[in-house]
Amino acid sequence: MKRLVPLCVLFAAMAPQLALAYPNPDTMQYNNKFEVGDAADWQPVGYAQFVRSMGGSPSSHSGRNFVRLAARAPGEWASINHWQDVRAGDACVYAVWVKTSAELTNGYITVRRDGGGGNQGAIMEERVLAGLRPAGSPADNGYQLFEIDFSTGNSTRLLFYVGMYGNGKDSWVEVDDVTILCDPLGPAEAGNSGGSDPNGMNRRRPQNF
Repeated sequence: MKRLVPLCVLFAAMAPQLALAYPNPDTMQYNNKFEVGDAADWQPVGYAQFVRSMGGSPSSHSGRNFVRLAARAPGEWASINHWQDVRAGDACVYAVWVKTSAELTNGYITVRRDGGGGNQGAIMEERVLAGLRPAGSPADNGYQLFEIDFSTGNSTRLLFYVGMYGNGKDSWVEVDDVTILCDPLGPAEAGNSGGSDPNGMNRRRPQNF
């Protein structure tokens, strides 16, 4: 499992991807693009297939690899899961690029607490995916960005996943480019605007948000 690491360590290596005017050494960031080696961080459940895009359709949001979830039988579950160590008291953003089929009725992007003993706990935040969404930009290969703002509270380990239930139709979800960003100084990166820090630090989200 990859752990969140201080942004000051990542900043030099990731400078082309970041738009942080004043990098905060306390900000922590996790990225996964499902490229070579990245998939080991995520546990597939049901039909969750790591796919290498060869051009055409289906395709990734960026890079070559992405995850395809598919479930046909009613009640059949498929998901891609990731447990992540976090800090208590942080304000965070969970961002993921997805593309869905028109037949999808029960898809979810979710953050859950740790229930102990390797079990899932209560849902903290969730976004529901259903039906054909407006087409994403051609530059994004039809993918759309979803963001969940949340606070870790007293949690130090959380479950992040994208999942879906089958409904008897040809339903699927494609997943790529996941980012988890956490800040102990308040919701500097929370909200859709991704604007300036309320404490005046003038920090902004990574550009892939």
